[in-house]
Amino acid sequence: MTRELLRHPSITPIVIESQPAIAGTWNYESTRTSMFKELRVNIPREIMGFRSYSFGDHTYGDERQFPAHWEVEAYLKDYAKVNDLEKHISFNEEVTSVDRVGPAKWKVATNKGRTIDADGVCVCNGHYEVPSMPQIENVDKFEGKIMHSREYREASELAGKTVAILGAKHSGFDIGLELSAVCPKVYLIGKVHRDPTTPTGPKGNIHKVNGTISEYLGPRSIKVKDVKGEGAESQIDEVDVVLYATGYLYDFEIINANLPDWKWKDNIAYPLYKNIFYAHDPTLIFLGLPFMIIPLPLHECQAILVAEHFGGKVALPSSVDMKAEVDDEVAEFMTNKPADQPLRYFTAYSSKQYPYNALLLKMANWPTPFPDHMQAMQEQVNRNQMIDRATYRDMRVPFDDPRLKK
Repeated sequence: MTRELLRHPSITPIVIESQPAIAGTWNYESTRTSMFKELRVNIPREIMGFRSYSFGDHTYGDERQFPAHWEVEAYLKDYAKVNDLEKHISFNEEVTSVDRVGPAKWKVATNKGRTIDADGVCVCNGHYEVPSMPQIENVDKFEGKIMHSREYREASELAGKTVAILGAKHSGFDIGLELSAVCPKVYLIGKVHRDPTTPTGPKGNIHKVNGTISEYLGPRSIKVKDVKGEGAESQIDEVDVVLYATGYLYDFEIINANLPDWKWKDNIAYPLYKNIFYAHDPTLIFLGLPFMIIPLPLHECQAILVAEHFGGKVALPSSVDMKAEVDDEVAEFMTNKPADQPLRYFTAYSSKQYPYNALLLKMANWPTPFPDHMQAMQEQVNRNQMIDRATYRDMRVPFDDPRLKK
């Protein structure tokens, strides 16, 4: 966001960063990281980075197409250095409140006693810090360890334990695969298993269980209910550790709740035009709310449009029209979503991210359109994941792969 704002001489960005260094959650040395030691990215580096500074053209010690987390940290720090961004950032400072004091007038307070009068506010506070902890019956009966994936750092911490992981998407599966090397049994509990009857993993000790943990039954026992099928229940005993790979909660406590129509619930902020602009005053901006995306390119497209808006190059619709569009989108989502789908999936973009990115650039009158190859490449990665979730990162997908033309 800062880089894009700096293209406009009339804008002076003031960046408040609670951590001591660049890279946010990718900063592994931070006590607030969500990274674990052996994590590798699940997006090819060629399409993962900012278009203005390709990750595919820069390496920092790990040249693999799906590199380790520290390679991303190095890339982000390099990006900040190349664009001379650090001089605009106040580190180790945290925003405590954001109040609207008039149209396009905001007062921002920090934990250092500083008050900033601003013409606009961009909330870019990330979404990997507040763990989403499921509320499960009779948790007090369980005498083992309960933890969130955010606390997990390396497999040796749980060596020799029987671990039940709730959540079988990227983090849950990757942690389960890593733990299977040092744990006698790993139960991977989720709603996405195609063949739950066959143990998997290099040692054949990852047991896939469809459903969710519905109750703690005793000191080392849990009940699993298959919420997708006939509601069948099963019991898993001798569990030492339950690890929640259940995602994170968005946190907007800093925003004054007295804003007209302002609401946030289940990771949805309302009313936000294009999931960016607060409809009643589009000088309040939220970046990075969509999920199931390739983050940095989407964030860059959002930042380009926001910068053009603040720079006076782009006029948005009226507040009435922006809110009406948001209401129509919410109504359509509520009408069409499955009954058991959480509200947060309103911002689950997946394949919608590509036309969304293209639309943002078009709205910004940006000279270079969003590239077609990004979607084709990521869809091939998705197909490789279906072939083998354990090894897809080692199935190289070059740009000229003929499969991308299908």
